[in-house]
Amino acid sequence: MVGRGRGGGQAVLLDNRDKPRRRVAQRHNGSAAKKLWIEHLASTGHHDDARGDNANGAGAPVGPIARFGAWLLLLLVGVVWGLTFSLAKIAVGGGAHPLGVAFWQAFLGAGLLIAVMAARRRAVSFKPEMVKLYVICGLLGTIIPSILFYHAARYVSAGVLSITVAVVPILTFALAALFGAERFTRRRVMGVICGALSVLLLVVPAESLPDPSVVPWVLAAFVAAACYAGENLIIALRMPAGASPLMIVCGMLLFATAVLAPIVFAAG
Repeated sequence: MVGRGRGGGQAVLLDNRDKPRRRVAQRHNGSAAKKLWIEHLASTGHHDDARGDNANGAGAPVGPIARFGAWLLLLLVGVVWGLTFSLAKIAVGGGAHPLGVAFWQAFLGAGLLIAVMAARRRAVSFKPEMVKLYVICGLLGTIIPSILFYHAARYVSAGVLSITVAVVPILTFALAALFGAERFTRRRVMGVICGALSVLLLVVPAESLPDPSVVPWVLAAFVAAACYAGENLIIALRMPAGASPLMIVCGMLLFATAVLAPIVFAAG
């Protein structure tokens, strides 16, 4: 027990009495700060992240099941992405017009994502900076590459179309390094060179392109791949604060639908 002596004794007693109050205040301030942070995440469109941090703790390690699920989802996305070229070849080979295929792709995709966002109680933002991003990404990520790919699918095999998409990550890195978003390293440069040579070895031989007249359509497919790379770079560098990938894709598909709809219906 501390006595009430002169000088420091009284101060020590007061400090000991104030310790529980300070602990309560610190806990209160910490809880308030955490609550404000969760509300900030929810207001910026990261409500799921906020709930995850609140339930599991920020920076919680990812378990093996979650990691396996992520790899499985990545594999599923790759399979679906690869199937689009075979399905595009079947569609245009059956008489569908490339503009019509591009329109229905954008329209159905936008409808599906609107349903997903409604289920998550989220809305598409139409702020000026978001609309600008929708327009650019809609042009580079949907309208231009879809029209080029589906026109090329009339003349080029699905295998060659799939190979042209392999240059998307190569071009994305090259553009990102050019604009300072990535660093040039010897290993990365060698990877880009090896990837480009691999694509050329698969496309250039006569067995891949027996008809030289389809070369312009192969180049059109490469231009479409470059559009995808440009879209990736713009999203990485110009994504506004509070935007989510789901919102951006939904907005760009809505813009693509609005642009393609009058063209498709006017062309019959």
